[in-house]
Amino acid sequence: MKHLFLAALILFLASSGPADAAEVIIAIKAVAAFVGSLGVVGSALLQLAIGSAMSMIAKSKMRKAQGQNSGIQTEVTLTGGTNSESFILGYYGTAGTWVCPPLSRGDRLKVLTYVIDLAGMPGHSLEDVFVNGEKLELDGKIKHGETVTSKPDSFKGLVTVTYFDGSQTKAPVMMQQNYGTDPDFPWTAEMVGRGRCYVIVEFTHDAKVFSGLPRMRFGLRGLPLLDPRVGEVVQSDNLALLAYSVLRGFEFPDGTRWGGEASLTDLPLSVWAAAMNEADRPIDTKDEDAEPQFRGGFEIKIAETEPAEVLERFMDACTGDLSEEGGTWYVRMGAPQVPSAFLTDDDLIVDAPMSLTPFAGLADSMNSLTLKYPNPAIAWEVSEAERILRPELETQHEGRRLSEDLSLSACPFPLQVQRVGKAYIEDAQRDVLHSFTLPPDFAHLPPLSVVSWTSEHNQYDGKHFSIEKKVIHPHDLLASVEVREVDPADHSWSTDDELPVPDGVTQLTPPVLFILNGVRVAPVDILDSDGNPRRAAIEVSQIPIVEGIEWRVFDFAGTRIADGVAMDVGDIFLITQGILPGHTYFVSLRVADEVNVDWSAWYEVNTNDVRLGPDDLSEEVWQYVDGVAVSALNDFNGSMTYALEKLAQVDLENRVSGFLETARIEGEVNEKTEALSSEMDGVRADLVQNYITAAMQDSALAVLRTSLTAEIDGVSASLSTSYYTISQVNSAISAARTSLRSEIAGVSATLNADYYTIAQTNSAISAATTSVTSTLDSLTTTVNQVQSSVDGVKGTYGVQVNNNGVVTGFGLVSELINGSVSTTFTVQADRFVVASSSGGGALSPFLISGGKVYIRDAVIRNASISSAKIKALAVDTLHIKGKAVDTRQIAENAATTFYEATGGTGYKRIQIRNTHDEPITLIIQVLYDCQDDGGSAALFAGVKIYKEQTAGGKNNLLSSVGDGSTGGGEVAAADGTEVVTTTINPGITRYISAYPEGRVVRRCDMIILQRQR
Repeated sequence: MKHLFLAALILFLASSGPADAAEVIIAIKAVAAFVGSLGVVGSALLQLAIGSAMSMIAKSKMRKAQGQNSGIQTEVTLTGGTNSESFILGYYGTAGTWVCPPLSRGDRLKVLTYVIDLAGMPGHSLEDVFVNGEKLELDGKIKHGETVTSKPDSFKGLVTVTYFDGSQTKAPVMMQQNYGTDPDFPWTAEMVGRGRCYVIVEFTHDAKVFSGLPRMRFGLRGLPLLDPRVGEVVQSDNLALLAYSVLRGFEFPDGTRWGGEASLTDLPLSVWAAAMNEADRPIDTKDEDAEPQFRGGFEIKIAETEPAEVLERFMDACTGDLSEEGGTWYVRMGAPQVPSAFLTDDDLIVDAPMSLTPFAGLADSMNSLTLKYPNPAIAWEVSEAERILRPELETQHEGRRLSEDLSLSACPFPLQVQRVGKAYIEDAQRDVLHSFTLPPDFAHLPPLSVVSWTSEHNQYDGKHFSIEKKVIHPHDLLASVEVREVDPADHSWSTDDELPVPDGVTQLTPPVLFILNGVRVAPVDILDSDGNPRRAAIEVSQIPIVEGIEWRVFDFAGTRIADGVAMDVGDIFLITQGILPGHTYFVSLRVADEVNVDWSAWYEVNTNDVRLGPDDLSEEVWQYVDGVAVSALNDFNGSMTYALEKLAQVDLENRVSGFLETARIEGEVNEKTEALSSEMDGVRADLVQNYITAAMQDSALAVLRTSLTAEIDGVSASLSTSYYTISQVNSAISAARTSLRSEIAGVSATLNADYYTIAQTNSAISAATTSVTSTLDSLTTTVNQVQSSVDGVKGTYGVQVNNNGVVTGFGLVSELINGSVSTTFTVQADRFVVASSSGGGALSPFLISGGKVYIRDAVIRNASISSAKIKALAVDTLHIKGKAVDTRQIAENAATTFYEATGGTGYKRIQIRNTHDEPITLIIQVLYDCQDDGGSAALFAGVKIYKEQTAGGKNNLLSSVGDGSTGGGEVAAADGTEVVTTTINPGITRYISAYPEGRVVRRCDMIILQRQR
């Protein structure tokens, strides 16, 4: 009541003008009398002390001393026990609280599921997700109830996020489907989470990406708030609106309340709207963009966080201040406002106490400032802004650096931190403090208001002061105030003041990735038990000691061919999957199942051209080959038979006879026959020509026959030709047949040529056949040639010889089957010969006879031979499996190893080492070539051959050519050969050397003829 009464009185005083002075004095006396009746305690209660006169940094230091931290409230996802209900104001980060333990599902439980509660009130928006300190880049926006996946370059696309903003009315389907029957934590339809904001995060296991349980943090836009400026609920991080909302308070569905209980009249709209507008005022930045001046956020833990603490943190984030007078709350945010009153020295009560503090002591001064704040760029870890240093202020402070640290835990905006820091350090230089008493007509000035003071005594000309403390004396209503110098310029800011914002990620030293180097990747053949190459492969060797190797193979076009993991590889392993012979591949490797590893450079490999050989073909394959041959032969023979028999099936003579019989009744027939005949003494010759035409209502026919015969005493010769054309409604036929026959005493020769075409509504056939036959007694040989085309889908050309039941021939068949043309060239013969004519003789390049192929000369790019018998062999490069050659089987004087000996003009030598585990005997042929060098010394007299333990040792003389004397037996030049035998023990190295007697050894070649063990 007292507060209300006094406030009403002050309001009344504020509305009084000069004409009301008498009434004012009367009111003051009445109040004094009333207060006097209250006694000492009542008088003390009415002495309203508002605030304290100190710099903004000093006030923040006081709050820091009360235990304020720099980081976010929930740094690690909370588990177990009883955790405080929480929600977010503004924009802030949290790790949330586990709804249930981490769950797993899928093949080998590769999918890990987190369900994390983020806020206990609906309407929050999830902005950012951080995994293990790294921001998750998502392939889409986070929306209520929708699942989004991380991009391929963000955790390999192995993370999904599903967010619920508290408006949900049903349990998430994905949890019911995947964990509805979980034995430890079954997710039921009742688990809706009404009114709660929570997130489901799932991870697909990859040891290279996740080395343990992922750590989570989230950035959220907080609870929607009522903005009194527009009368609407908005999602905002405006610091003035956040403070306003805390003072108004929040009520939860269960009836609990957090925050103040200020009414709308307790928060003057003119004051708070001005502060909100000041917070929203855009500030230019160097990136040619702008951001609001004062933003913030905080996580409220209802059971732990005091509203006053939150308000203090909000004020720290904007160089602001709060004050309450008579239940009314006032706020100052940013630069001081325009003066609310103007003072001169005459306005001061001169007989009241006064004080002046012109400057602060060093203990209360500051010229360097370090600010810490939660940084969303590094997963809401605490960042330290660049220290503010002011060398010119250090000079004023006797060369001392006076440093302060300040935590802006409610300001997750780096540029705002810079602006606030500059304002703090500038404001700290305002040392002037005054205390004095003002008459009652100044008592209405609210706390934190600004007055302009012009003082002749202090030499002030409109200097601005902020009312930091005010006491109203109840007996006379005088106002004792403490004021502090302020200057709007302390809060000035330009883009020139802006400092680079360091990326917190760069402060982390990335681990050194292990890359496989020095590995050998080469082509190799996979051999069978006989040492024959059977498959192409890629060999990886010279591998360091690791548990396994992950590999991938691409072809020349950049297509992935295969990939895999080889475990327990030792020093070497093979890659065979997808590898083809004679191809170029690129191989990359990395250590398997390890973290901090990366792929090696690409190794280029050209695989060996190892093709399939006969041994790769099973008996079933050869049976298939034989079956194809039989099928092709049957098809060829069937096509030949079809064409040869087609004319017989048509039976043109009978068809013509039947047609004429009907035509004579139903149509018209014209027929003409011409015949010539000569006969004398049993010798006869006939020529008959017959013409026929016939027509009926739906068909017509024309026939021409010619017959010539000659006969004498059982010897006959005949020639006949027949031409037929028949047209009917649904068919047309044209045919011609020529027949020649000669016969004498059981010996006959015939030649038949038939030509036939028919077109019907659904069929068309064209065929030409020639048949040549000779018969002698019981022996008959027939040669048939066929050309046919059937229905536009099958064509045949063939020659067939039937010699007394043994058929041979060749043919081509082409047929359209299931939309694809199949062609076959078939040869049926005991022998197949290809011969070319060269000069006077015929040379055959190859012959097939008795199931064998004989080739005169062949050029083969690649051959697979299971077994070979070779009489003479010339090889450019011969690769032989180790220990595959038995030297005991090599003929005497056959060269097995050739060495060109090296050395100076006075000797030649080769080095031989026995790498076997038993002695080896060598037969060596030495070919020497010695020549006079034109000098005056003795000429060539011989050659000595040694087996030496060390080069130049001449330990064991193996052979000597010539007598070595120079008494007349020498010659100017000599060459020849010498064969020596020597034995070398296991693991021993020896030198075979040739030394000349006389001149020089120009050249000395040595051939190891035999090795014997």
